[in-house]
Amino acid sequence: SESTTVEVIMNDLRDSSLQIPDYQRDSDQWGEPTKSLLVESVINNLSVPAFFFEVDIKGGVEHNEVVDGQQRLTTLFDFFRNKFRLVDSQDAPYLSPNSVHYAGRTLDELPQAYQQAFKKYRIEVIKLRGIGEMRLEVFRRINQGGTPLSGQDIRLAYYGEQSPSLALIRLA
Repeated sequence: SESTTVEVIMNDLRDSSLQIPDYQRDSDQWGEPTKSLLVESVINNLSVPAFFFEVDIKGGVEHNEVVDGQQRLTTLFDFFRNKFRLVDSQDAPYLSPNSVHYAGRTLDELPQAYQQAFKKYRIEVIKLRGIGEMRLEVFRRINQGGTPLSGQDIRLAYYGEQSPSLALIRLA
């Protein structure tokens, strides 16, 4: 495992050195209040679960794929890019009185101290090396403890990469 910052991970996503593979379910599983509470946890330096990445070295350059943490990463990435506004304080059980500084705002609208707290937040990443096809079993086992995977999510994880139909749907 290693520790890095939100800003480093967000830049890796932007630069495609960190990717979300096709077997991951769609990133729209969470509502705005849940997303806002995750961001608030980061801003207030509360603990969030570790992320699991599969590491692959190509041409001497490290590339990572998300095995677990896709919902959290896409939420943080959307907030990092000002793609969503935190919900108002009456819509989420925020910490008081701090929420007056961030409720209803995007990252760029936060006071500088909160922007820095978000970007410099330390994320624990567990890097899995040489797991090959076991990545799907790791994915399944980790995700059985949270929001249950549907039958479709499991089929997508196991058969999605080889499915011409899925490739066409994603392309469309």
